[in-house]
Amino acid sequence: MPGEAGLVFNVSMLLTETLGSRRRYELESAEFRYDEGRTPVEGSVRLTHTDGAILAEAWLTLEVEEICGRCLEPFEQALMVELQEEFWPGSHPLRREPEEIPDGREGFPITDSLLDLQEALRQYVEMNRPMQPICRPDCAGAGAATAPDAAAVTESTETPVDHRWAALEELRREVR
Repeated sequence: MPGEAGLVFNVSMLLTETLGSRRRYELESAEFRYDEGRTPVEGSVRLTHTDGAILAEAWLTLEVEEICGRCLEPFEQALMVELQEEFWPGSHPLRREPEEIPDGREGFPITDSLLDLQEALRQYVEMNRPMQPICRPDCAGAGAATAPDAAAVTESTETPVDHRWAALEELRREVR
């Protein structure tokens, strides 16, 4: 059963079961904590007992606050995160012996038989955030609503034309 904020799972029983044993959880009211605050998380998590570890697979959706790269206004960015990570127990739940992560393998710790997805999810969220978030596809950028029409600026800032070129200037305006 998920614990604190819905992203902490007690895996003590799963670690004592046979290899390949699984648990599946549907998250509906989980909460993800990140630098800018907290946000609801929805999706599913599957935990599988592997050789000495727990494989956590999650398919999650959440929203994070971003600043638009064009207009510089804050907005909520929807993210879909697919997470797949190994979690290693600090000790076996029955023997209470310290266990080490085998060489060449990486993962996150399981502390007191509790598997906490917060840090893994934080890393996956950072990897999935856009480098230049845009609030909407048609965002014109900062000051677009108050900027003068480009054609009007061009007309008003043109330098006076030498009277010898006046006929060509008039022709150019007609062609536009």
